[in-house]
Amino acid sequence: MLCPASQCKPEPANAVPPCNGAALVAAGAVQRTAQPRAHHAAHIFLRVSRLACIAPAVRVRGCRVWKGLTRYRTQLQLTSRIDFLVDADTHSILDIKSAISILQQEGGAVETKVFAEPARDENKMWRQFFRESDISFRPVPRGKGTRGEANDSAIVREVKRLSKKTPRRCIALMTQDTGFSETIRGALAQGNEVLVVTPIAATTQIREMESAGARVVTTQLAADTSPKVRAVLHEDGSGTTHFAEPFVYSSYDNPEVVFTAMHFMQDLGYREDKGYLVQSIAKFWFTNGLGPLTVFPGQCANKAVCDVASKHGTPAWTRYTKPLAFFLPVSSRGKSSKGARKKFGSTHARAVFKGDGPFILRDSSNLVAEALESLGYMDRQWNTDLSEAMLTFLNVTDNKKILRKQFEALPSPQDTMPEVRARLRSAFLSNGSDGEWRIAPKDTAVRKFLHSKGLLGSEGASRRIVFRAMKKYAKKRNFSTMQNYNTYVSRILGRPSDPNALGSVEFSL
Repeated sequence: MLCPASQCKPEPANAVPPCNGAALVAAGAVQRTAQPRAHHAAHIFLRVSRLACIAPAVRVRGCRVWKGLTRYRTQLQLTSRIDFLVDADTHSILDIKSAISILQQEGGAVETKVFAEPARDENKMWRQFFRESDISFRPVPRGKGTRGEANDSAIVREVKRLSKKTPRRCIALMTQDTGFSETIRGALAQGNEVLVVTPIAATTQIREMESAGARVVTTQLAADTSPKVRAVLHEDGSGTTHFAEPFVYSSYDNPEVVFTAMHFMQDLGYREDKGYLVQSIAKFWFTNGLGPLTVFPGQCANKAVCDVASKHGTPAWTRYTKPLAFFLPVSSRGKSSKGARKKFGSTHARAVFKGDGPFILRDSSNLVAEALESLGYMDRQWNTDLSEAMLTFLNVTDNKKILRKQFEALPSPQDTMPEVRARLRSAFLSNGSDGEWRIAPKDTAVRKFLHSKGLLGSEGASRRIVFRAMKKYAKKRNFSTMQNYNTYVSRILGRPSDPNALGSVEFSL
């Protein structure tokens, strides 16, 4: 049984997943594993490119060390100080504090510089964090509709500045983006040490950073290590979510599984050198009609395809020739609470559960409309205008962040509707995201708001009455006339003071 979707239970914590990695061993990519060391809210695994106790001909990419084997630890070689540069667009205060604690175990003092939009300092929690010792805020201006990633550019400039200083130092980066390879190589060439802190699931980034010569420190927040939710992709391309026993990542974190799956997907054309592995696996599984596949937690999918590769090899399977789009819809994660953790296991698992399940769509000229309908942005009664549906989708913070950081695809006010639709189609078909697009915003908050303003007699009023009340409110505020129900919800609930907001995305309707 290939990691059946209905079960997909973790193996014992001290068992290595039974995946044949002979090809990797032959290629010199032997994996050592090590018992992870927990520190506060994070688990840490140090990745080192070579270990002295291994024969010179064997290259170790680095990974965890399993129970019973030697624990390896590397210390700073050049300095007792670490300059820690953080992209705060993709990391919370808890993430950053956990990473600082981890870096302090390296034996050096950590000076942290947090890069984010200027408005982040207006948020009370972030402002307090910026006032802590050895923490400094580096505001990064960005314009409305800006393409590309301003934080990345600012971090690159700071790395180059630090690299020229003497004495040589250790520079640590915390970012989920790729594209830093040349910057890392430049810093190393000038005699500095470079560490990269990244989530353990970011296999593409880990591979790229290690290839550039950086030492990678992978983390997994304790609050996200035991999801009680599974998301299953079915053979017809639809999907569901359900509750299950807490998932334990430890028995599925063997990098041999990941690299075997990656090479297998590349051989069949489902993956290029970069991209999210879950995308490739879901498309392979669907194309070959292999039945249900658990895509969340993603480690289940990794092991399932690894088993297939070990048992059947490459020639037995259909190659990737017909483009597909994979989606794992998610809701807002919301605030973490004991009740939510007890029920779902983590805020991420809750978001996946409330997204109602993964799905796959075949490419067509109508792909964007089909995707937005499946994500709740369009329907045949209340949300019929495609341009507005795209606009609403683009202005959901998480969607906007993915398009900006992963694809540099945010539209400008001068872009036309066909141009924006083409960008979304390309992003949906790409393996460059994890497929976790946010579903359409609910109207619960807008109902409460309108009721508080005396524009709605009851929060439980029919959608038709709510629609009428939103139009009335919008007219008073001089909003432009809109067609879709969701557009009104999005505009009325828009919060410019949101520390993650970048301003409204607009294009030529």
